[in-house]
Amino acid sequence: MKKKNRIGSALALIALDAPTLTQSGRSQRLASRAAAPAWLRLRTACAIRLLPLVLLLTPPAVVQAQFTYTTYNGTITITGYNCSGAVVTIPSRIAGLPVTSIGVSAFAGCTSLTGVTIPNSVTSIGNFAFANCTSLTSIAIPNISAFAACTGLTSVTIPSSVTSIGDWAFAACWRLTSVTIPSSVTTIGTEAFSGCAGLTSVTIPNNVTNIGESAFSHCNNLTAITVGSANSAYSGLDGVLFDKSETTLIQYPAGKAGSEYTIPNSVTAIGTRAFSGCTSLTGVTIPNSVTSIGYQAFGNCTSLTNLTIPNKVTSIGGYAFSGCTSLTSIAIPNSVTSIG
Repeated sequence: MKKKNRIGSALALIALDAPTLTQSGRSQRLASRAAAPAWLRLRTACAIRLLPLVLLLTPPAVVQAQFTYTTYNGTITITGYNCSGAVVTIPSRIAGLPVTSIGVSAFAGCTSLTGVTIPNSVTSIGNFAFANCTSLTSIAIPNISAFAACTGLTSVTIPSSVTSIGDWAFAACWRLTSVTIPSSVTTIGTEAFSGCAGLTSVTIPNNVTNIGESAFSHCNNLTAITVGSANSAYSGLDGVLFDKSETTLIQYPAGKAGSEYTIPNSVTAIGTRAFSGCTSLTGVTIPNSVTSIGYQAFGNCTSLTNLTIPNKVTSIGGYAFSGCTSLTSIAIPNSVTSIG
């Protein structure tokens, strides 16, 4: 009972501290305060002095309303956004803790989002973090991994703090016409730029040592892939991407001029989706050195009419010639032991 009475008295004293409009009201308030127990007056005074500190440590209401987040090991991960604004600046700190991560699909589907600024404190961005943000035209980022299907995005300059471009990072950003990959990047993920129909050229810097499958597939207007001369893992030959030894043909640019192409004699493997979507090609000459043809290697080469598989090929990947609507016949040699 004493505890309940003290709580009631505390609430009464807080009410007494509220401003009044009349002189008589002020007198009544002062009289009532004087009648309050000494312990209550002391405790309330301490609470009032601590209030600014409490407010400082509490996240602003607007931040709490916009974002959902989790705390782990003294850092913040943004897990969601309410899609309330067209332009958003992600704070570098929430509740006094640094924002270091943006979670998987955190902003996905915010179709009205046109611009986003990510603070330098962020070191990790989850897959599909900005997927299907179809109106997004501007991003300022310290690190990247997932802006898939941001169909309004036209250009990206990746800062020198970035070392890895994640899987599907810019996949299906079909309005993207320009991307600058800094020398700090060592990894380009699987399908990182797949379906970027607006890209016309790409330069792979010297330090890139790992490029995932189909990183530049279905880039319909891509005419050339250039590789830094000092790159130890990859090479570019006449705008076509190979491994350094030129034994694997990784990517033939879908927009490259010409209707015929002869694969170099050094090649033993045609990679996954290596020619996929090359709709202008009518013929490809495969040398006898080739032993494997990858998954969807010639998928949707709709103009391809002439193709001979040499008799040293032992494996042909699934859907290797799917969508080749002009290819009326193809001879599979006896050397092939695996299809699909």
